[in-house]
Amino acid sequence: MFQGVRRLESKVLIDVVIPTYNREKTIERSIRSVLEQSYAINRIIVVDDGSEDDTEMVINRIGSDKITYIKNDKRMGANYARNCGIRASDAECIAFHDSDDIWHADKIEKQLKVLLQNQECKGVFSSYLISKGNRKILMGKCSADEIKHLHSRLLFGNVIGTPTLMVYKYVLEEINMFDEELPRYQDWDLCLRITQKYKMAYIDEPLVTAFRVSNSITSDEQAAEEALLSMLKRNKDEIANEDLVELWFDLLVTNGTARPEIIDAFFDVFGESQKFEKILLLKMALKNTKNRCSRADKYLDLACGIMSGGAWIEELKKDGICEVDIYGNSMFGNAVMCELERAGIQVAAFIDRNLEMYCSRPLYNVEEYLERYSEKRHVVINTVPVLNDLVKVLLPGVRVYNLVDIIKE
Repeated sequence: MFQGVRRLESKVLIDVVIPTYNREKTIERSIRSVLEQSYAINRIIVVDDGSEDDTEMVINRIGSDKITYIKNDKRMGANYARNCGIRASDAECIAFHDSDDIWHADKIEKQLKVLLQNQECKGVFSSYLISKGNRKILMGKCSADEIKHLHSRLLFGNVIGTPTLMVYKYVLEEINMFDEELPRYQDWDLCLRITQKYKMAYIDEPLVTAFRVSNSITSDEQAAEEALLSMLKRNKDEIANEDLVELWFDLLVTNGTARPEIIDAFFDVFGESQKFEKILLLKMALKNTKNRCSRADKYLDLACGIMSGGAWIEELKKDGICEVDIYGNSMFGNAVMCELERAGIQVAAFIDRNLEMYCSRPLYNVEEYLERYSEKRHVVINTVPVLNDLVKVLLPGVRVYNLVDIIKE
């Protein structure tokens, strides 16, 4: 299998894949910016996703034998078109371009030089400019540390502009190319899958000028939610390990557009009480959403109740309670501890399934806790509202207060 080009003097075949749809006004400048590259490309593979304007006529008028034109019978989406172009290519490397953007004249030359000098890298990208009227905004700029840990950086969000990307074809085939089922963020998803296995090189110089057009898929909020959820499922272990659960939750509820079923699905991915060290902050973010799911509302109500005053604490004091343990070493649990100790009720220990998290008090799992305190009757505050009945079963003989119940009271 081809594993990268090793000789600078060798002619490296590079194909350019351009998906297009109704771009009669911009496709010519896009293609000419490729034809005018200082390093001659092999072929330009234009995949027309069923244009209804004069895009095909404009392409034919250019009259270059380097252009391979493929037209879909019906609209299949930009990433179906990109995959068609990848399959049609017989080059070592594939560079992606958009039909309304412009490459700088030395883009391919500079990228190929960097790729050949860094044999461990299987792709290369650069920063780029977004043109808005008379302004040009620099995008995709990365630090050396971000490039060193590029996959981790991409879990925070995409920094790789597709028109700047050039990758060895065998890498694209190995990761099954673009995911045509994703309704949005296919480029981000592709880069996550590439960097999960391979290193990428970076050029800290804008080599592409991108132009924004009105009929873009990026305005589809429902598609964005569904795509983010799909990517969340695919990368859930890394997202949890990188402590990025809160960030991805925020992405789903941006501008208050997240639908209840999407938020419910988010909880299903991570579990009700797993990896929610920042659960309080997550649920408080729901204040700004227009729609809330039932499970998220439980946490939101609980968070508000914790912070709303001491009525629930007074209920504990009426029962003569001056020391408690807390089930749930989470942001909720720690918020509860602060409120209790501020009111003079001491927290002696925490109980949780995950013993690896930092805890300011002794931390036990259920078995250890029951063994240690078998001869002493303890009071436990359960801060996990979806485990109300389960905690009572887990802690037989222990007096359990479900926080969601005493706050309601």
